[in-house]
Amino acid sequence: MPRHTQYGLLSAFAAVIAIFVLTTNLAMQEADKHANAVHEILNELTSHPIALLRSLVNVSSSVSSMQNSMESIMLLPDEKTIAQNLADIELEEKKALDEYGIIETLLAGAQGKYLAVEAQKEFLDWRPLRMEVVNSIREGKNKEAVLAVMERNSRHIAKLISSHLEIKKYARDKAFDTARKAIISGDAEIFVDKIALLIAVLLSGFIAISITRLKQREMEAAGRLLQSRQDAQTYLDVAGVMLIALNRAGEITMINRRGCEILNVAQEEALGRNWFESYLPKEVVDEVKQVFCMLMDGNVPPSEYHENRILTSDGRERILAFHNALLRDAAGKVVAVLSSGEDITERTQAESALADFRDWLEHTQKIAHLGSWMQSFETGELKWSDETYRIFGLEPQSVKMSVELFLRMIHPDDRARVVEETRKAQESEGHLYKAEYRIILPDGMERVVYEEATLYPRGESAQTHLYGYILDITERKRAEEELSRFFNLVPDMVCIASADGHFLKINPMWETTLGYTEQEILSTPIVELIHPDDRE
Repeated sequence: MPRHTQYGLLSAFAAVIAIFVLTTNLAMQEADKHANAVHEILNELTSHPIALLRSLVNVSSSVSSMQNSMESIMLLPDEKTIAQNLADIELEEKKALDEYGIIETLLAGAQGKYLAVEAQKEFLDWRPLRMEVVNSIREGKNKEAVLAVMERNSRHIAKLISSHLEIKKYARDKAFDTARKAIISGDAEIFVDKIALLIAVLLSGFIAISITRLKQREMEAAGRLLQSRQDAQTYLDVAGVMLIALNRAGEITMINRRGCEILNVAQEEALGRNWFESYLPKEVVDEVKQVFCMLMDGNVPPSEYHENRILTSDGRERILAFHNALLRDAAGKVVAVLSSGEDITERTQAESALADFRDWLEHTQKIAHLGSWMQSFETGELKWSDETYRIFGLEPQSVKMSVELFLRMIHPDDRARVVEETRKAQESEGHLYKAEYRIILPDGMERVVYEEATLYPRGESAQTHLYGYILDITERKRAEEELSRFFNLVPDMVCIASADGHFLKINPMWETTLGYTEQEILSTPIVELIHPDDRE
């Protein structure tokens, strides 16, 4: 082949290669162009809304943290707590402002920028209102004034959340508009297929809807916040016991209406005062304060129930039964103690008086060797006093007494008579139960007792009870027997007479001397046995 022909073929081949390379480069440039378009549209539809969502959620988180700090100030309005929570609020405010800057960057167009600036302005306008709430609490204003400020605070938060909703609506509409234009202009061909574009549109819509629902719940929660506070204060005030919270310094940070009534003090006057120095008797202050400090340091567990004296504002002492619980912060540190106190002064005094009466009664029964008892006819229950146990030769309350056990301790010859007297008392209204009988002690010794009882109904129930006393008359019976023996053996005429001149008892010498029977003498007035000349 001629040389010029070879050069021609090589030139043609080189031209083909050059055209192929050029065509390939153009195709790659077009592909890059399409890839950039894909990236921009995807950013419009997914990346930007997700970043926007993240920033708005971060702002909401900061707002919630700031609200929590304000609640802590309301619960424990001492200067240390206020200073710590104000520092936390300032930190969260800085975080929120940084996120607002990101939101403004993500929002394109004049309208988007405007919405971002307005939302940030609403956030900054919240600052003086927050401080008004804090100052109202710090100055110890009355409940109505604090609640009024809190209501304005809640309304402003609602406006702030509304501005966030406007931003999300704008972002959602922007994403949908981008997708619509891509489909209409044919740019959707840059996706693998149009399904990818539809998925992106749906994802954008889902994100927008999710954000909207989230913020709607936040608005509802903000709306319920004030109502919850009002309800909580109402619940505290209707409670029939004192409810009080003390901070680590022992200062009163919360007290309900009943607590103020017990202390005889206005709520505004009580808040902020030191509990130990103001409302405890001096002799118990050091001891109670030491236990309180140990509680705050976590060295001892809280006492679930404790009774102690308190001092009212007018100097009167009351006795309260307290139930205590510790309040901790997020780190688990004890920051306060919450207590409910029931005024048990009258009950304690009544119990003390009753205990004194029981001691006196027990002591009196022991001296007189006199016992008391109660029997229920419906249940068969039988209760004895300590001295009744002693009379029967038993240790007080050593066994559970029953009617069967009681009957076994009665002398067999007297048992039927006691049962019959008990039956009469049960069946005959107003019948006074009386019985004298012998008992046999556990050591076999025989004693004589006398008892009386009266039937009483108990409450409104049909069951009735016998209430009685029992007296050990063994020594008296022995004395009577000795006296009777002496009475009968004396060789003179001896008698016992009543004040109205009738014989009560005579010895046998009367029958021997006068020749009358005992019955005839006992039925005859003494004056008639005296000679008429000697009666004067």
